Amino acid sequence: MAAHLVTLPVRRRKAWLVGITGLVLTSAFMLVDDLVSNGWLEAGLIAAIQVLGAIVIVRWSRRTGWTQLHSLALAGGALLTYAWHAFPEAPVMDASHTVDLIGNAVFGLLAVILLVNATIMREKFGNS
Repeated sequence: MAAHLVTLPVRRRKAWLVGITGLVLTSAFMLVDDLVSNGWLEAGLIAAIQVLGAIVIVRWSRRTGWTQLHSLALAGGALLTYAWHAFPEAPVMDASHTVDLIGNAVFGLLAVILLVNATIMREKFGNS
């Protein structure tokens, strides 16, 4: 028996809410990875976050009105998680604290510029 994905006729979510949801879910994933030292508890929490995220995003994306802007917002939320998480993260290379902060700020700014540019391009070229 083949599974059929049904489009739900429920009102669509606003793209900014999808982006915030992506930011919150990916931030929770990073924080659990950073703060929980018990391996089994960490694995369980990460699995719960992933299942919750999958359920929410699959349900929302099946609704009428889901657009590329919603997908962009979701990816943007994840991108911004990596931008903010760079600040408390230990540097990979041996660099001064100042150089590390400048690098993180530049990366964060480039992430925001990328998101703004992608949004403008999507609006310019539509849902093609």
